[in-house]
Amino acid sequence: MSNKDWLQQIIDWILGIFGGDDDGEPDVPARPLPNSPGEMVGWGPTYCWWQIDLADTETLAAAMEDAGLNLCPIELFGFGRDKWWNRLPELMTLFHDRYQIYTRHGIRIDLKLVNWNWGEGHAENGDLHSCDKRLNDSWFQDVLDALKPYSDGIILQACSEWGPGSRNGECWKKAERWCETAARQWPGLKSWNKTATPASAPAGHILDYHVSRLDGLGPRTTNRIVTTDTSMILNSLGSLKGHLGNHGKLRDLVKACRRQGCGFSGYTFFDSLDLPQDLAAIDVIGQAWRG
Repeated sequence: MSNKDWLQQIIDWILGIFGGDDDGEPDVPARPLPNSPGEMVGWGPTYCWWQIDLADTETLAAAMEDAGLNLCPIELFGFGRDKWWNRLPELMTLFHDRYQIYTRHGIRIDLKLVNWNWGEGHAENGDLHSCDKRLNDSWFQDVLDALKPYSDGIILQACSEWGPGSRNGECWKKAERWCETAARQWPGLKSWNKTATPASAPAGHILDYHVSRLDGLGPRTTNRIVTTDTSMILNSLGSLKGHLGNHGKLRDLVKACRRQGCGFSGYTFFDSLDLPQDLAAIDVIGQAWRG
């Protein structure tokens, strides 16, 4: 190998770690990503994903790959305090760099475009909520269009935890419209989370079930991902806004999903990264999945 080739390899490695890209376009995933729920297992930083710098994101993604994890759940618009709703180009730059890292490690992003709990009943969410008129159909279309180039590496969930009885339930029809728009337009994998605990999903969608207890994993279908996105299950697995620190219960939950043939998504609410804790949880999930 020539010195020039060796130097180029070093440059490519550095650019890969820090999300560097000459053309700003998403790379085609370097290896096959999981396509069916029964082969999906993951962990993710949810709404804190953009606060984790690229070096730590690389560390987490590499650890996930080593542990056999291949799914990373995140929320694009989860909390009004982040005020990203009118800063789409900046947000997409953050997303692009992390997408490049995760997919390079064989990890598909399980993307919840809008958390329908946004702004409702949470003081930390700021003054914007899902029913705000500024979040209109045109706004949603702009976000959907910005995400389409990334469809090779994403499971898209247009809205999560929506419905007439949900938080921000007075505008649930808007969520329904957005889900219908995504169903028509999205070229990649899609998931469904009406009411947070749906009994079924429309054709062409993976059912995403937000589990509340260790012995209640939802309908017995292999077309589902069990996600730890409830206060009840997170308090069992560690703490509501902490990390997945109860490794015994975490291991049992992952194994139960594996036995039922469904996917598993270790969703957390933590407000800051704790690498030792999160690396340990990633390892436990991987060990439990492998059996």
